[in-house]
Amino acid sequence: MNFRFGLRGKFVAALVLVALAALSLAALFAARAVDHIREELGVAYTRDLTLLKQARITAPLTRDLALALRMADSEPIRQWLLDEQNPEKRASAMREVEGYRAAFESRAAFVISALSHNYYFNSPRAPFSDRPNYTLDPEHKPDDAWFPSVLAMSTAYDTNVSYDTELHVSSVWINVLMRAGEQRLGLVGTGLELTRFLDAFIADTQAGVTPVIVNAEGAILAHPDRARISNQAATRSVPPEHQLWALVDAGESADSARKALAQAQAHPGGAVPIKLTVQGRQVLFAASYIPDLQWFVLSIVDLGTAQVLDGRQLWQFALAAGALFLIAALLIAWVVNHLVVAPLIALKNSAQTIAAGNYALSLQASGGDEIGELGVAFAAMVDKVRRHTEELESTVRERTAELVAANTTMAQANAKIADSIAYASRIQQAMLPVQALARALGGRHYLLWRPRDVVGGDFYLFHTTDRGFLIGVVDCAGHGVPGALMTMLGNAALDRAIAEVGAADPAGILRVADRALRALLHVGDRVRGTATSMDVGLAYVDTDASRLHFAGAKVELLIAGAQGATRLPGARRALADRVPGEFENVGVDLDPAVTYLLTSDGLLDQNGERDALGFGRARVQALLQQYASSPLAEFGQALEAQLEAYQGGVAQRDDICVLAFRIGPLPPADHPNRVG
Repeated sequence: MNFRFGLRGKFVAALVLVALAALSLAALFAARAVDHIREELGVAYTRDLTLLKQARITAPLTRDLALALRMADSEPIRQWLLDEQNPEKRASAMREVEGYRAAFESRAAFVISALSHNYYFNSPRAPFSDRPNYTLDPEHKPDDAWFPSVLAMSTAYDTNVSYDTELHVSSVWINVLMRAGEQRLGLVGTGLELTRFLDAFIADTQAGVTPVIVNAEGAILAHPDRARISNQAATRSVPPEHQLWALVDAGESADSARKALAQAQAHPGGAVPIKLTVQGRQVLFAASYIPDLQWFVLSIVDLGTAQVLDGRQLWQFALAAGALFLIAALLIAWVVNHLVVAPLIALKNSAQTIAAGNYALSLQASGGDEIGELGVAFAAMVDKVRRHTEELESTVRERTAELVAANTTMAQANAKIADSIAYASRIQQAMLPVQALARALGGRHYLLWRPRDVVGGDFYLFHTTDRGFLIGVVDCAGHGVPGALMTMLGNAALDRAIAEVGAADPAGILRVADRALRALLHVGDRVRGTATSMDVGLAYVDTDASRLHFAGAKVELLIAGAQGATRLPGARRALADRVPGEFENVGVDLDPAVTYLLTSDGLLDQNGERDALGFGRARVQALLQQYASSPLAEFGQALEAQLEAYQGGVAQRDDICVLAFRIGPLPPADHPNRVG
């Protein structure tokens, strides 16, 4: 019997073989590409997840630490600790403590007197009380032995995790030293309850992801499986099943985990994922270190379970590849039919009509052989294309509606972000001493504070004394929200320095603030390229002695009058720079006929539309000379007009803060000077 393999059979067989070969190669390369992408995404996901978890822990600690530092500078609390039995001072201090307590994350605050050892603690657990919860006895109670060592600390604050046996609460404690000059009055601060703090850490655990917190000894403090968590308050001896090494396979994996912890401890703020085995499965492991708590934040990610790569995207890719292969096969079929099967002219013309979009065309079979069967198959294909087109148009309409809804959601989110930044701007402006400047100097000062964004990294300060006043301009690294956060830290550091050394010593203020910022920002450990420095210019006007004392950190004092212009340069190093600066006071006699001006580099470095160079010091001094005998308001109008004309259509490149002032006619020598 003769077996006839027809034209359709040959063509279909060839097409199937080619398609299978192409699909096999494509599937092989796609599988390798997907594995590589999954591994790369897994490494980035593990690193970012670890740093995100660390940030969620350190963010409330940083915020509460800044509040506790300001609380330690509270004058009502200081006066009360000096006279603890005074009921009026007690009431005033407790109102101050309650204000800070309401702002703390845990709504808890404490004050410990170094004179009486009385411990005052208020939290949402119990009604408010202005009486001590208990009195520390370090000599007879071992649990109170921590107090003298913390009180004698050389730094401004201390953080630790411990269990208070009197309050029956295990917390992350922030202890800030309160002083009166050189005298140590006691400790103030807050405590974040450890259970809630760690529960929030693992609250959003995803499948295949195991977030863990361990201490320096490897004891597990937080884990999705509560049976593995070590109770530090109960015992100092941690069983093996409550240690990190119970999670990691012994041998090479355990050694790799120890090396990762050592590397994280040596480089806080970083996280480098490594591969190791946990219970026989290969996972990605990353560690990040929190020096203030001596904790390690760990992420263990099982790439076989975690949703690192969205499976729906793979299916969409596979469907798209299949569609491309189908289109290619149809194209090959059309070409072969057109070139090889010459008698199919009518079918070719019909195909051209259908390609023009006329799916209503009726195709007739030209015979009972392969050509006729091909005509029938082609008619069926046309019907499927029509139905697929209708389905595609319906899908496009649905996707368009989803896109419109997504855009609406994004617009609402952007509006909320804009509202939040605007509120942050109001908070930042509330920090600035606008009213104090107006009361003290009135029309004898001019101020231009113009952040590049809604909030910025520039601010100014003003403090009055019995003999005169301290005035200054500060330029923090960064713009927008990061710069605004730096202004809060910088303002707190300068306020504390002024309280410590007094307003009459600008250089001393810079030295104390520099030390505080270095300790707070860990300048020596920060990653190269991370900008956390501050440029500062401070001038103390001693109206009694008719002298001005200036000290600057990369900020200079411009002095100009009708007779000429000069300047007092600042130090070459900024505060919190990698290399510590040397700050010295420079004194000059007060001159009622000149104008004194402090400015951040945002004004001097602003480039113009026609000139790529900065606005420059020379233009500012020329304007100061030109308007030496005019009111400062006219000088300010001229400066802003010239800056706008010079800038043109060029965007503002940095935050701008300009503060100019005059002393006015000086009173006789035998008449005491007063600000204002």
